[in-house]
Amino acid sequence: MKNLVFEKTDQGRVTFNTEYKEIMHENGLIRFEDFMNYQGGKVAKNLLKQRTTQRIEFMAAGNQKLAFYLKRHTASPIKEYIKPLFRLTRPILGAKNEWNAMIQFYDLGIPSMIPVAMGESGTSSFVISLAIEGCEKLSHWMENELANDQLTNHKTKKEFIKTIGSMTRKMHESGFHHQDYYLTHFLKPVDGEKAEQPLYLIDLGRVQSYQKLPKRWIIKDLAQLRYSSFLATKTDRYRFIKEYFGHRPSASDWTLLQKVERKAKAINRHTKKNRL
Repeated sequence: MKNLVFEKTDQGRVTFNTEYKEIMHENGLIRFEDFMNYQGGKVAKNLLKQRTTQRIEFMAAGNQKLAFYLKRHTASPIKEYIKPLFRLTRPILGAKNEWNAMIQFYDLGIPSMIPVAMGESGTSSFVISLAIEGCEKLSHWMENELANDQLTNHKTKKEFIKTIGSMTRKMHESGFHHQDYYLTHFLKPVDGEKAEQPLYLIDLGRVQSYQKLPKRWIIKDLAQLRYSSFLATKTDRYRFIKEYFGHRPSASDWTLLQKVERKAKAINRHTKKNRL
């Protein structure tokens, strides 16, 4: 795996992954304002007016088309600063947190988005990443396979469970808390059913890092995954648990898992109550 190399430009306001600096410059994305004012591409996500995501495509060398996602942040409302304080957490605003998480996950060997460029100026910021092409949400794949009665003793599913278990263990052992750790944020290649095909973990915007990850955040991540993997069998869950702990679960492990089950049920109640 090659090392990522970065370069700061525009008086330190923009940081480029040097591998993609040229293609950005060729398409007029040079200064901070170029990214923030860019009008091309298609809207990919626009739930909040303070945070929009555009999908953009550029032609690279060899007539190859490359796709990117440009996420732009503007000043957040005051409630976004206050709300985390009631949960005893720090506000996570702007693009830098996601940028750092992409780099850290890359260094850990957890497949995710490739960081391309990031910029900050005042209360505005942006981050651009390379699109992960030819993939589908793992949750959709499982639903489709189950509908077609394909998941019984499915070798590929077993490998995916092991992969998620080892990815989760690596993430937690390294002190990272995802915060949106649902099955829908794992992507798998659409083509082929090879067991060794990769899984990509996305949506890193709220990732938090700790020297030692508090147990409550471990429980939250695992509960979100448990809630979203409602199609998993008891055998599936045990296979994940064994891979996550790296051994057959001990008495203390089962105590933790009981807390995970309670939290997953609480997420389910909250989801139904608010019709999410």
